[in-house]
Amino acid sequence: MTENVIPEPLRPLEPRERQPETAEVLRRLLATDRWVDPWLPFPQTSCRFLFGQDKPLPVGALFLLWNAGLPWAQTCPQCGGTAYAVDFGAALMAIGWIVLVCTDCERELWQPAGHLMDISRLLDKTLARTRFRPTSMFYGGSRPSNGAELRVALGLAKPPARKVTPAARLTTTSKGPRGQSVTAARSAKTGSNRMIRKLMAKGLTREQAKTWISIYFM
Repeated sequence: MTENVIPEPLRPLEPRERQPETAEVLRRLLATDRWVDPWLPFPQTSCRFLFGQDKPLPVGALFLLWNAGLPWAQTCPQCGGTAYAVDFGAALMAIGWIVLVCTDCERELWQPAGHLMDISRLLDKTLARTRFRPTSMFYGGSRPSNGAELRVALGLAKPPARKVTPAARLTTTSKGPRGQSVTAARSAKTGSNRMIRKLMAKGLTREQAKTWISIYFM
């Protein structure tokens, strides 16, 4: 664990409403043995920063922040569990805050944290030399995400229905032993191998890539 990024004392955490859906996303993300794209945005509403590839709060950035300890991961004052930062923002420039959610009691916790530039400096201390470093900051708005892709990856939602388009007319009449199109079979195999190579380039093993394709495309 890296050195804490802000000095003590921290301001008290303010309990808010329970957030069971966000808590479940956190639990699955922290416990999952399934590969999750680190660039998938986490569901949040008021984050005023973009990261790395100009993405709204990717889970890879959150894992680095949580590993850094305070203020991004703290003991919940309600139940003694661990609360994790899931959002951070500011009212214009003057009043900043960090939003955490406890994975045990599912309580949302707010913590005042100076102003927007203070939060920016906190992020820079942990992420500046990583591929998830902050790339943009917004004064009059936020860059929210509903986390739809992440929910699908964690098994909390179904993939969106794919549009079925008419198959392109083949340019050959060559047939296999059972009458199937040789051209279509070769094209499907080529496309599958190409996708496997792309996924392996992102860090997956060949078996993980085949599993990913079988889940989402077969």
